[in-house]
Amino acid sequence: MRGYKHILILVFIVFTSFSVSSQSISYVGQIGQNQKKYEKIVASHQMQLLEVCDNNLDSAYQIWIDVMTSLEDYSESVNFDLKGVKMWMHIFVQDGKIKELYFHPKLNSRNMDFSKVNTLLEKFIQTYEFPIKSTVKFNHYGSASFPVFSIRYQDFEK
Repeated sequence: MRGYKHILILVFIVFTSFSVSSQSISYVGQIGQNQKKYEKIVASHQMQLLEVCDNNLDSAYQIWIDVMTSLEDYSESVNFDLKGVKMWMHIFVQDGKIKELYFHPKLNSRNMDFSKVNTLLEKFIQTYEFPIKSTVKFNHYGSASFPVFSIRYQDFEK
């Protein structure tokens, strides 16, 4: 009888830790592939990046540039060539991390296997720390083109 209690406790701990860890897993997908999941996250992250930046367009733009240049830097560090890739990206941020990311290649993007881009994005959002901290969930829908030709303000000021 005593052995059964230990087994039940062990099973409970395993299932509890699995459910907690599965909640922290991020998701990456192409827009339109998992529509119900996409609609659910859109409904739960209604605030926009611009609102989180107190409607300061320059600040929101610089944060978006930081996301793209960080992605470009990450891709170079893992020897993945993003040059010529153009896509729409929709990110959902929670607790300083990108919780979910959806993308769609633009028609004028370089032709490539976008399942590899999906894998790259999955790994990137596991490591990326969003440059602003917010207590609210928010999203941003924007265009991304690589290489990133924009100059960051901090680079310009030097």
